[in-house]
Amino acid sequence: MAEDLVKLQAHHLNVGEPLPFDVLDIQSRLLLRKGSVVASEAQLERLLDRGLYLVEAEFDAHFGAPDPQANPEVAAAILESAWARLLALQAGLARWLDALAGRQDPGAGPGTQAAAAPAGVSLAAMAREVAELCALDGDAMLAAMTLLRHSSYCVRHSLCTALLVEMMLRRSPMPEDQRMSTVAGALAMNAGMRDLQDTLYAQREPLDEVQKQSVHSHPKRGESLLRAAGVSDETCLAVVARHHEHADGTGYPARLAAPALDLGCQAVAMADRYCALIAERAYRQGAPTDQALKLLRDRVGSTLDPVVVRLLVNEVGDYPPGCPVRLVNNESGIVLSRTRDPSSRVVKALRSALNAVYEDGPRRLTGQPAYAVDRVITLAELAVDIDPARLWGETAKVGTRY
Repeated sequence: MAEDLVKLQAHHLNVGEPLPFDVLDIQSRLLLRKGSVVASEAQLERLLDRGLYLVEAEFDAHFGAPDPQANPEVAAAILESAWARLLALQAGLARWLDALAGRQDPGAGPGTQAAAAPAGVSLAAMAREVAELCALDGDAMLAAMTLLRHSSYCVRHSLCTALLVEMMLRRSPMPEDQRMSTVAGALAMNAGMRDLQDTLYAQREPLDEVQKQSVHSHPKRGESLLRAAGVSDETCLAVVARHHEHADGTGYPARLAAPALDLGCQAVAMADRYCALIAERAYRQGAPTDQALKLLRDRVGSTLDPVVVRLLVNEVGDYPPGCPVRLVNNESGIVLSRTRDPSSRVVKALRSALNAVYEDGPRRLTGQPAYAVDRVITLAELAVDIDPARLWGETAKVGTRY
């Protein structure tokens, strides 16, 4: 029987020091023999991007086995597709929002009405899944901001916002239970304008007065819907009610200012705005990621809290995973992952310098001058079919062994 593998992280390896163990690839093939030396940070980044693994028993011998009593959820490493799980979560969120809106279940018989919306436990379960996915493959989840698709913009946008909120807050001092409640609030933030948001996605004309009033009132309407459905998590409800409030008091519907807005509410407001800026509409492309980040940075000190801006910048930077880019060597491709160097990214080249589509293009490290990013491009300019499940592939679920 094949042995379980554990995926190595950057802190498990030291540049310039001999390896104390054999390192394998995802198929258990030998990559680096014991005693080999990783000569540079750039080499380490390339190896980590490829995927480095250690037999579970040897990992435990070198780094310590997890305590099952202290952490009963830690299990043997298994391989799974974060993207496939993300699509399943998106489908589940769509059903949950449909039920909350009182829509008929497509699988129900004629005349059968949808059941009452699930209570807070189901929303909490989706929030935990968001956290698990970000731990499993944070780069793939950041790529969802650009590459995820769904027939309902409301569903997709809410999920992308929740993913970004989790990425922003998971290294913050916020307690885990408060963070999960905040993520749950992001998932449900637009429940009060479920259908209107999809209408506005395709609408070219300015909002009419009825639509403006509906947009202005949707945070409180969403909070009321959730309370009626049995959601009692006050942190989650506060996020839904306040996700359009601004630190300077210019938001809506209550014009609350920073002292009344905790970190979670402000993080959701920031993630909401960023995801909306870079998302396409039915009639236009989304803003390039570097321009969207600059726009939000320029507003520091007015509507946005600088602390929250830094949380966003630290996670996405100018070129987040999923971002289509052209390199200085005239290749173009998709950013696959971040590196320990915030100015460097791993890019999967999809078109050659002569604009031919690669069958399986090389990976480029943008920290190297020959492969630096020239500019952000649009997916339309890239003009290559993108399969996120293939680009990010399967990864090892390693629980808390980080």
